[in-house]
Parts: sequence; C-alpha cells; structure tokens
Amino acid sequence: MLRNCARIALVAFAFASLVVAGCGSQQAKTAPPDAPPQLGAIDMEKTIKAHPKYAEVGRLQKDYAALAASLEAARAQGAATAAGMEQAAAKEFDARMAAKKAEIGTRLDAAADQVRRDMASELDAYAAEADKDYQPQIFSLQLKLKTVQLSKEEATDLQEQIDKLQQERAAKIDARRQELLGKADATMKAKQSDGEKELAAYAGSLQSEMAGQIAGQQAAAGRPAAPGQAGSDTAEKMAAADRQIAALQEAIVADIRDKTAKVAEKQGLGAVLAGVKVNVAAVDITDAVIAEFNK
Repeated sequence: MLRNCARIALVAFAFASLVVAGCGSQQAKTAPPDAPPQLGAIDMEKTIKAHPKYAEVGRLQKDYAALAASLEAARAQGAATAAGMEQAAAKEFDARMAAKKAEIGTRLDAAADQVRRDMASELDAYAAEADKDYQPQIFSLQLKLKTVQLSKEEATDLQEQIDKLQQERAAKIDARRQELLGKADATMKAKQSDGEKELAAYAGSLQSEMAGQIAGQQAAAGRPAAPGQAGSDTAEKMAAADRQIAALQEAIVADIRDKTAKVAEKQGLGAVLAGVKVNVAAVDITDAVIAEFNK
C-alpha cells in the first residue's frame, strides 16, 4: 500500500529527472546566437494535485486501502484460531508498528524538507546581503579594468583585487552555509530522537494491548475458525486497483509532460526545470500548464 501511495511522488521525480530540454523553437528563432536559453520552472507537486484526474487517483487509492484493510481483517480472522492467536497478534503488532514507523518517517521527511527550505532561504538572504557590499566593488574594479588604459602591473593589481573580493565573498557564504548545515543537522537529530522515543512508547503500549487481546480471546469460548477463501477475491480486486492506479498516474504525468512541452514551446523556453532548487532565473509556468487542463 505504501508503494501505491508513494507512486505519484516517484513518477514526479522521474519527470524532474527527464524534464523538457531544448523545447523552445521560438527561442531559437528570436534570440541572438550567443544568448543563453531562457529557462522555465514548474512546481510538479502543485501541477499533479491540480490535474483533473488527481482526485480519481485519490479515490482509487482509498479503495485500495479499504480493500487492503478488508483483506487484512479477513486474514486475521482466519488466523484467529486457538493455536494461531499469538501469531496473529504478532502480525498485527508488526503491521501497526510498521504503520507507526512510516507515519513518523513521513513527519521526519517533511521536517527535513522544511529545514532544507529554511536553510536555502537563509543562505539566499545572506548572499543577497553580501552582494550589496561586494558586487558594487567588484563591478567598479571590473569596469575600470576594461575601460581605463592601464599598465600591465596596474591591470594585474586590479585583477588581484577583484579575485580577492570574490574569494572573500565566496568564503563568507560558504562559512554561513556550514553554519546553517550544522544547525540543520542538530535540529534533525533532535527530531529523530523524539521520533525514536515516540516509537518506543507506542511499542510498549501496543504490546500491552496485544497481551490483553490474546487474553480475551483465550478466555472466550474460542473454537478454531477455518481460514476462508474470501481473501482471494479481495486480492484480485486489489491487483486490478493497483493496475488502474499505475495507469492513471502514468497518464497524469504524461499529460503534464505534454502540456509542459506545449507551454514551453509557446513561451520560447529552452528548458524547463521541475523540482530543482537552484539559484537561476526561470519563468514559472506552473499556472500556465494547469490552465491547459481546462482547455
């Protein structure tokens, strides 16, 4: 089930890795030969969620989850015999522990993403402040180097000043980056520790619950229940739902890829970046791609 729920994210990552390149024929017609290609950017998560078929994926995944829960319940009931009570309880324990671990892992992943975004934002702000000081100095020296008639020694001296300023700027930004990485690491270690404590507490509570459950079953007049065959039909339905989900998700990503190429062509973009966090000037075409869904 986790595999199904995560597939959209995985397919989106694949889209980002194979994202449109060289699709802007209009760019090639109008831009100077030496001009760099104009870049576009798309928010894949937003675009996927805005797709008309996204709700259908969610519905199918809920159906799959319901089928999985039904199948698990049927199997648990079939295994709830006098001889297999402890085994059934152990399976339930493992399944619920895995679900709890996945829940905590999802929260930690989200927290890590937020920490990275915050760090990138802080670093960008710091670099912008540094540029206010360094860029005017560097620009002035570069302008002087190109426009003023200088001796070889004077030109060398100016270039050394430029290099020194650029190195100072880079060193400051790198130092800030290392500082932020240290803070981010400390933050995530603390969150990881909290998650481990939560999981351990949940395990203790669950063990007590399972022990009480087994005791109750043993106290009841429990005659062994023969495992039924109902799970076979449910498993087939789950397999069919899984195939539907996969096909629909692939169709969504293919449609987004086509719409992205279309928008990129209209806007004369040389490439479109998806899910990439870099300091580049790029045209956000997310809303334009989403608008194509309604045409």
